[in-house]
Amino acid sequence: MGLLVACALVALWMARPHAGTAAVVLPPRAAMGAPAPRLQPAILRVAPDRPAVMPRAERRPPRTGAEVCGWGEVPLADDDPFGVQHIPRGDRSAALDALDAAMLASADEAVQAAALLIGARTRAGESVARTDRLARLAAHTRDPRVYAIALEGCAGSDVAACALLSRAQWARLDPDNVLPWLALAGEARLQDDPAAEEAAIFRAAQSHRSDPHAGLLPSLVGRAAPGGERSLARTLGLAASWSVQAAWGLPPTEEAWRYCGDSTASGREPVCDALAGVLVGRGGGLLDLTIGVAIGERLGWPEARVRSLRDERDALGEASRFQTAALDLSCDSVERLQGWMQRLAADGETQAARERLAEVGGSVTLWSEQHRRNLALAAATAEAAASGATP
Repeated sequence: MGLLVACALVALWMARPHAGTAAVVLPPRAAMGAPAPRLQPAILRVAPDRPAVMPRAERRPPRTGAEVCGWGEVPLADDDPFGVQHIPRGDRSAALDALDAAMLASADEAVQAAALLIGARTRAGESVARTDRLARLAAHTRDPRVYAIALEGCAGSDVAACALLSRAQWARLDPDNVLPWLALAGEARLQDDPAAEEAAIFRAAQSHRSDPHAGLLPSLVGRAAPGGERSLARTLGLAASWSVQAAWGLPPTEEAWRYCGDSTASGREPVCDALAGVLVGRGGGLLDLTIGVAIGERLGWPEARVRSLRDERDALGEASRFQTAALDLSCDSVERLQGWMQRLAADGETQAARERLAEVGGSVTLWSEQHRRNLALAAATAEAAASGATP
């Protein structure tokens, strides 16, 4: 899935489960790559002639209280930075149960599927039953969103009903999406079926979009939450959905590079050029742009085009990198992060990042240079930490 969504770690407040609900478990840091230094943006909106400056974090007085939207003011503790544990366990359970019931009763199959996946990942003892129900729902759906949610729920699962699902059916339900075809190509490669792999890559190159379903779960929760926009059920449900969305597996875009990045292969140039064009021009995430540019460079695209695309990728990532950082669960913070998730769900990561870049101002060149400076700072900080030196 989109890399920006993987930064939505706000749901760490659920580290202690309420009664009947398991803690949200996020993927280990190693699985998401080395973390960047904790830097704080100086501003959110900048003049058109320069990007935001990222200074070292300054010392600030510790917070002693915070707002939880839908509940009110709560005290804070070192082991509870969002204050949620000060809301009575019964109230938390009742709020999440009300949301779960409303979503499962929805006439929208995608909303039902979202509730089943979130519950499978967050409710103690319900993983098998909910995954089974989710797979059976998807086996009879015509909604590609439901199918994608079910495939995510079944990833790595030994629930028997998951055998009802297939990447081929995903491609039939969403034939204009490059990702099901790349997943099929990867399956064929593992089965040592070159003809099937080539056929899937050919269909991928004819696709008109890439949709990794970034922001899908929060958008569905926000649509179904009872009690209005500032209810406790909505706040806690959105936080859970952000966490589960953050753990969504990466899309199979790397299959494009496995096929087209093979320097020993011949005769693949036309289809790989078309596939790279899809990823660069119609990709839904920055991973698409990264891999599309890498394929284009191998194919001999003009250096100026490759450099321009890489600058755009770096600028988009830099300008939008703080959109998934929630400082608290106040109504303002919840709405800001949820608004970004809705953008991701509606437009995809790349387009949402382009819109964000236009909002904050500054040129692609300046933002990309800022990105490279931050990467250099992160590398120097990591090296200094490893050596025990002071950066």
